[in-house]
Amino acid sequence: MEETADTMDATQHSRVSVIGDPLSGVVGQAGLELSPGAKVGRYRVSRELGRGGEGVVYAVAEGEGAGELALKLSLAPSAEALREHSLGARRLATVGHPNVVTVVDAGSIALDGGGRGEGQALSFLVMERLEGPTLREWIDAEAPKLEALCRVFGQIAEGLLATHERGLVHGDVKPENVCITPGRVVLFDFGLARSFAEASEAERQECQGGTRIYMAPELLWRLASSSPRSDQFSFCVALWEALYGARPFESRDIREGPPVAPEHRASASGGRGERVPRALRKALAQGLAVDPERRHESMSGLTRALGAGASWWRRTWG
Repeated sequence: MEETADTMDATQHSRVSVIGDPLSGVVGQAGLELSPGAKVGRYRVSRELGRGGEGVVYAVAEGEGAGELALKLSLAPSAEALREHSLGARRLATVGHPNVVTVVDAGSIALDGGGRGEGQALSFLVMERLEGPTLREWIDAEAPKLEALCRVFGQIAEGLLATHERGLVHGDVKPENVCITPGRVVLFDFGLARSFAEASEAERQECQGGTRIYMAPELLWRLASSSPRSDQFSFCVALWEALYGARPFESRDIREGPPVAPEHRASASGGRGERVPRALRKALAQGLAVDPERRHESMSGLTRALGAGASWWRRTWG
């Protein structure tokens, strides 16, 4: 049996053939189990790279001798979810920024018989294959100095700003979703990326996606949908954690607002480490405001404020 599915190339729309048999498998909570050699559209699977609550990521190639890509496969619970995925993928492909993962292709396919997922649909997103540690792994391995942290987070901020300017939000900013590649820092895992301009009242009442320990309070309390300012909050939680080795709300009720940022980082010996400039601490506290209206007006505003506290950040990213 052969089926067709609309797919999106970064520069043009096309239709690809999807052969049913290789897609038969077992559908689990995180997506579909695919064996090496299985095909999704024109992409052949070589191995699994990782999995999570939003789907499974496979290493794939388009043909013999072609470069390796990453394909994220997710089970779509409804036609509306498929539509949102398609729109988000098309928008993400237009961002075209060095600090945002490059989208190569995207589409949706119907599952064939032979597995428990018969009658359901899958969405897939094909991206550049990133090489390098995650931000979490890099921090743990390198114990970077303040200047190095500011340079890395400056690039993350640039990627988020470019995303927001295209009308998208990331929705799950955290150290595990940033890759430190040779020459650039890249935001990835935009499985939750969506248009913040089209959020409905019903969506505001739904449980938001994302990772709770980095999530803005308005999302935790279901008062609003994801927005650039909720991404900003998550960014600031990650930066605080990178600076001080703990998250700002680990031992504090989030309704009380963030604690006062320490003047110095902790050192490996347990004493005082590098001094964190006051302007940087002030900018960070504003980005962590409980009320989103009290945060910086945009990632650009946050970057300017952070630049006031670190001369090397200001020279490079301000």
